[in-house]
Amino acid sequence: SLLRGVRDAHRDVIRADGARPPSRGDLPHPAAAPTPSARLHLRLTAAGALTTAVAVFAWVWFAYLPAFNTAHTAVEGAPVPTARVDAPPAPPGRLVFVVVDGLGWDEARAMDELAPLRAHGVSRMLEVEFPSYTYPALTSLVTGVEPRDSGVRLNGDWEGAVGLDSVPRLAGAAGVPVEVRSRGWKPFEELMRPPGSAVVLRGRLQRLLALREEERSAYRGAGASGAAASATAETGQGAAATSGRPEGDAGARRALILEYVEEVDHAGTRWAHGTPRT
Repeated sequence: SLLRGVRDAHRDVIRADGARPPSRGDLPHPAAAPTPSARLHLRLTAAGALTTAVAVFAWVWFAYLPAFNTAHTAVEGAPVPTARVDAPPAPPGRLVFVVVDGLGWDEARAMDELAPLRAHGVSRMLEVEFPSYTYPALTSLVTGVEPRDSGVRLNGDWEGAVGLDSVPRLAGAAGVPVEVRSRGWKPFEELMRPPGSAVVLRGRLQRLLALREEERSAYRGAGASGAAASATAETGQGAAATSGRPEGDAGARRALILEYVEEVDHAGTRWAHGTPRT
């Protein structure tokens, strides 16, 4: 009944207007098929647009972006004096420098595992120079030179300007043992710019073995300290005179350890940021 009412209303409108519904002959004819010349023109236009897009992409990827990493910066040709570092008056303890790639400032402050570091006042925000990629950021950390002058401005090339000095090399020149733990990411070894005498642990298994050896050394050191304390109590002499080294055996334990952790950045790349997996 609803359809019948709509049809009757439509007929009443037609009668009132004195018009009739359009027939099939009144409909417009479909467009004619393109001619062979028009098809050829369309194909040439599409091919030209595709060729231009590929050429622009290749130029940007293989010529424009690689030019950002260069050895020709403001420090090129500047005299670089040989670093001279005297031995410190008291051998320092071990310094462990851990790079957690992809971990932001807010996330780091919320981690309970880093609470002891924050409690001792060694949790500080660092300002990164533009551009904030991994390669230029790590180069700036160990050299103190911003990407504009270091020549390392994008990921992919670590060399940059010639003659850049670094903290690990200075530590090695001062006689401090340097150890690099890349955990499988080889560019970390190059970006840290370690001295030739540095010990490089590339795999995760090597790192675990090194940690185990450190635990054993700490256990042996604790036993030696206890024995020295017992000898001091019996003889009344100082522990330094008994062991022949500064108290705490800092001379044997001092080292600069550089370690890279990639799990956070890998999880953020694989899954969306803020999800339970990250």
